[in-house]
Amino acid sequence: MAFFHSKISKFFIYDSSTTIRDISAYLTSIDFPQTADTAEVTAFSTGATPSKDYVAGFKDATITIEGNWDATIDGYLEGIVGLDSTADRYHYYPESTAAGKVHYSGPAILNSYNPRSAVADAAKFTAGFQCKGYITRSTT
Repeated sequence: MAFFHSKISKFFIYDSSTTIRDISAYLTSIDFPQTADTAEVTAFSTGATPSKDYVAGFKDATITIEGNWDATIDGYLEGIVGLDSTADRYHYYPESTAAGKVHYSGPAILNSYNPRSAVADAAKFTAGFQCKGYITRSTT
């Protein structure tokens, strides 16, 4: 089992002109939860200890990124807010882009972008992607 430090994570997006952009240097966190719906199919039971039963449904995923704001990252993100695409929108490498490392990609919609300022802090941003269709997990 090999562990690694998150400082080597990489995140790329396609901007509004479909140019791939490495935005890793702006980011301070990447959150990529994946979920699956479940539907209850419990029926009457004659068992002594009946339990609920379920079947798997649709999978879903979102990506939330946070980072340090500047005009360049603002241009990349502002340009794709609400932009729908069936092509890959992101590439996420949790443990770097080195050969043999895990890589996630797929289409997504940037459905939230929030630049923010606070008097005692640097300018920051958060952005949220709704993944759609497929999520490809591969190795580089």
